[in-house]
Amino acid sequence: MFSDRMPKALRFVLITLALAGTYLLLQHFWLGVAELGSRWQTRLDWSSTAKDAAEVAARSREAEARLPAERRSGAFRLGWQLGYVAELLGSQALSDVTLRQQGDARLAPLVAEAGVLAESMGVGPAKWPAVTTADEFARLQTRFEDDESGLGQRIESTLSLRHRHLYLAGVHAGINQAVVMASGGSLFNGSSAALFVRHATLAGVPPATWMDLTHAPEGSTPALRVARFQAALMRFDAALAASPVEGH
Repeated sequence: MFSDRMPKALRFVLITLALAGTYLLLQHFWLGVAELGSRWQTRLDWSSTAKDAAEVAARSREAEARLPAERRSGAFRLGWQLGYVAELLGSQALSDVTLRQQGDARLAPLVAEAGVLAESMGVGPAKWPAVTTADEFARLQTRFEDDESGLGQRIESTLSLRHRHLYLAGVHAGINQAVVMASGGSLFNGSSAALFVRHATLAGVPPATWMDLTHAPEGSTPALRVARFQAALMRFDAALAASPVEGH
């Protein structure tokens, strides 16, 4: 048979390409399914989680009394940076070494910035769940939620429970920014959007500041859609820095 005569190296390359293609197709499929339910899930999580925000505020109040207000935006920004990096690097996990190295180089300044930010808040090191397989990438949100790196617990212990929720809100906003940028706004991760809503609500952030981050950005061109999502992120970050959260 032809397959018996095919050189092993060529067979390996063809199998790898087939797996990578399947991986990317599955990624597009699941992101599409997630987008279909994102707005419904957003409303569900908001209504079921809002009542728990008061408990988070009460548990955080004493710790927050000694913290500067900018720690709120710092926690969110750290999560955003790590979620963004994890999503982009994870999406290249099955690529060849050269492409992965190029991705590492492009993101190195942001990784360094996240490291400095984490250390300045006393919660370093800035770690994210590494991805080497399709399964690890598919479970990226769950791995952040499970605090695989221990960073969430360090944030809660050093800062407060509210800051941990702001960090996780940032993680899921960062994941979706990476998805939006990579797809030109044609894809959106509804699961991360729902988790973003959950953590923003638990952190006591008013919905008016984050609703534009819960759905795919609109726009006639990819550049416009990406710019609108980026602007929504900046507005959210600015709102955290400028005004107190609810229950504080």
